[in-house]
Order: sequence, then structure tokens, then C-alpha cells
Amino acid sequence: MEVLHHTVDLRLQAAHLQEKRLDAGMASKLDYERAEVELDNTEADLNDAIRQRAEMENALAALCGRAASDFRIPGNPLGNIPPPAAPAGVPSSLLIQRPDLIEAERRLAAAKEGIGAARADLFPTVNIQGNLGYESAQFDQLFEDRSHIWSITAGVSVPIFEGGRNAANLKAAKARRDEAFAAYQQTAVTAFKEAENALIDLRQRISQTDAREHAVANSKLVLEGSEKRYLEGAVNYFEVIDAERLFLNAQLSRVQTMNARYAATVDLVRAFGGAFARPEHPPSVSSPAMRMTHKTKSMKSQQ
Repeated sequence: MEVLHHTVDLRLQAAHLQEKRLDAGMASKLDYERAEVELDNTEADLNDAIRQRAEMENALAALCGRAASDFRIPGNPLGNIPPPAAPAGVPSSLLIQRPDLIEAERRLAAAKEGIGAARADLFPTVNIQGNLGYESAQFDQLFEDRSHIWSITAGVSVPIFEGGRNAANLKAAKARRDEAFAAYQQTAVTAFKEAENALIDLRQRISQTDAREHAVANSKLVLEGSEKRYLEGAVNYFEVIDAERLFLNAQLSRVQTMNARYAATVDLVRAFGGAFARPEHPPSVSSPAMRMTHKTKSMKSQQ
């Protein structure tokens, strides 16, 4: 909008200039009409940008639970907001902040605890009380199947397994552990991929921004040269119009690239779990990759 507002002012000045030149007999009516057409087209583009911003503002009002008629955000051109610099790499400790990775890790921890519970069912808790027999861990479970024992000698007992059901439960718990580990591993791989993609995108947008700045500077020189040549009578006004379009397109492209750079920055922050800074209280294992290695070793030892 800032670029288009400025361009409308330039187009208006150009139209007034052509009108004066036409009245003085120094320009043709065609040149004046071309200036008017460019002014009308730029005003139409500005109106479209105003509409898009109003719709975005209303969408933000709905997101915030506010009435659109009472919700306003003052204009703040992108050039006034310096974006953060791209980090040199993807620190693994930042990825630990990601909610999806935390969730996958907790699911894996829960699955591992499930193995311990299933294994405990293979050996029901039985307290020996001299020669008086046995008792279950809980009195109301005393006569349940898993509390049945066979007395070998006085005060010594072993559990009777229930047709392999507990062993099957243990295998199922291990399968759930393996599934949770695979899900955690895939989540970590996806986290690294998204972070790397966002980092590459941001770096390229920064380079692209520099190229756009050069394009704006060069197109401005072209416009100034065309205007000078036109006033000297060396070219017609069509060349000036063409140079103005080139300059406007370069400015709009620069703004669009800046917008893409900010969007890439947001994507990188999201990929890092919400911040560029390292977490103040990192987990005991420093990176997802190290934790995957650790869990792989643990799985092998348990198997």
C-alpha cells in the first residue's frame, strides 16, 4: 500500500504535467491520455490492496474474538520492521521445544512403562506368612485366578499362569513400545526436515531481497534517464510510461520478497518450536538424534 500510494502521487504529478504541456502545445493528447490511464490503473491497484488489508484485518478480529467494526491495526510498512537474522544452523536443542516431538517422546516413555507393568503381571505379588499360606497384594483379589498358587513346601509358592495371557500382554506392550519409538523417530526426522527447509527458504529470501534492492535502484536510474530524455525531446512519452512501470514492478517485487522473508522467518520459528533462543531448561538428553540413539540401545538391551 505504501508503494502504491507513492506511485499514485507520481502518476498524478505526471498527469498534471502532461496536461500543462498539452495546453502549451508541447505534448500530444495521446501522451496526456496515457498518463491518465496509468493513474487510473494504479489507483485501482491501490483500492485492491486496501480491500485485501481490510479483509485480513477482519479475519484477525474474528481470530481475536473481536467485532470487526471495532478492530483496527495501524499501518506499519515492512521496511520499518527489521527481520531477525537467519541462524547459522539448526541447533538440535531448539527442536526439543517442538510440541509434537515432546508428545512423541512422552508416548514412548508411557509405552516403555507399559512393558514394566505387563512384566509385573507375570509375577503377581505374593507375601509368604510362615506356614499359614499366602495372600494377594490386595485382599479382595485373594481368590482371583492370578493369585492362585501351588504349594511346593510349607510357605513357598509360585504363580500359575493363565494360559499365556500375561505373556501375550507383554508381547503386545513391547509392540506398542516399538510403534511409539518408530513414531518418535519419524517425528524427529520430520522436525529436522522442516527446520532445514525453513532455514534454506529464509537464506534464499535474504539473498533475493538484496537482488530486489539492486533492481529497484537500477530501475529508478532508468526512469530518471527516460524522463530526462523525454523533456529533451529525444523520446516519446511511451518510453517514460514503460520506465515507470518497470520501477513500480521492481518496488512491488521488493515488497513481496520482504513479505516472503518474514513468512519464512515465521516458518523457521515454528519449526524450532517457538523461538530462536535455546531453551532455558533443556531436557537431560541434548538432542533428538542423541535420544534416538539412546533409545535404540535401550531397546536392544531389553530385547
